[in-house]
Amino acid sequence: MKTLYYKIKDFLFRDVKRENEAKDTAILLRLLTLLSTVYYILLVVVSFRCLPVWSILFAVASIVLMIVIFSSSYRDKTAICLYSYSAVSAIFFSVFALISGTNFGFQYIALFSIFLVFFRTEGTLAYKYTYAITTGILIAVITLIAGTHDYAKIDQSFVFKFILMLNVVYAMIVAIMISRFFCLKFSASEHKILQYSKKLEQLASVDALTGLQNRRSMMQHLEKLAKNYENSEIPFSIVIADIDHFKSVNDTYGHDTGDYVLKKLAEVFRGFMAERGHVARWGGEEFLFTFEGNNADYIFVELNNLKTLIKDTRFHFNDFDLNITMTFGLEEFDSGAGLLNVISKADQKLYIGKEQGRNRVIY
Repeated sequence: MKTLYYKIKDFLFRDVKRENEAKDTAILLRLLTLLSTVYYILLVVVSFRCLPVWSILFAVASIVLMIVIFSSSYRDKTAICLYSYSAVSAIFFSVFALISGTNFGFQYIALFSIFLVFFRTEGTLAYKYTYAITTGILIAVITLIAGTHDYAKIDQSFVFKFILMLNVVYAMIVAIMISRFFCLKFSASEHKILQYSKKLEQLASVDALTGLQNRRSMMQHLEKLAKNYENSEIPFSIVIADIDHFKSVNDTYGHDTGDYVLKKLAEVFRGFMAERGHVARWGGEEFLFTFEGNNADYIFVELNNLKTLIKDTRFHFNDFDLNITMTFGLEEFDSGAGLLNVISKADQKLYIGKEQGRNRVIY
């Protein structure tokens, strides 16, 4: 039994071959055509004594068309199938509304075809509006003239009650199927957009070469730290660092070597700053660090450890061993001075360190 279920499921959910065809739309059409076929058969079986022969033949023809639409959904004809299904459904319910009168509400079931036409992303709006208005006019006309001829003779009998309930159940299932399909489709699209938006946001906040935060992202983080400081007075310090003699590395060994040094340093920084704060590529060979939760005296010791770590790290590229050192300017945040002034003071201390011989921390 389970094997049969999976075989039927695989058959119904089989993918379309052409890339520009929508698999999910094809699957929805298959399910709707199967449901409609079962509905038409039940309707004919129950009401064939109450209806004229030509209407039974019309119902049989509709069943055949549904089977054709179902099989065509496997032949990369999704758009044609969708419009054909909508048209057949609208005509079928209109005809049965004319035959049986308005009590059954056949004509209103035709409204569901508008959902299918509108929810499909392909197709012009002009066509969709035309289809919707035409269907609305058709329903209005049928509502006015239905039941004015000899065939409107189905009364409050078992047949009446059965058809009435059948229409309610059919309309409910179709509404659920179409709504669920497009709800999932739109949710999936929204999820993809959100994921893409997050990816773009991440790309916009990361330095492409080193993978560290970029200047824009770090400024946003600094502003948050400054705001939090006003509320909680949690200390943090700003450090601006620069690679010593980096220009000579590029001039002597080439820019590929310079890129290697920047990426290698980024790895060192990520490991060192994991539980201490954040680091960003501030520009060129400059980096900005935020040490959070400790005062500058403690951070001064930490920076000297980082300075030693960098000096002891092996930088080897294209058979060359490079001696890389860095100079650091440290300034503890002071809300009275303001964020930009604190950054400027850290930068000034960096240049003092450069003038004093490099490879040092200035506090």
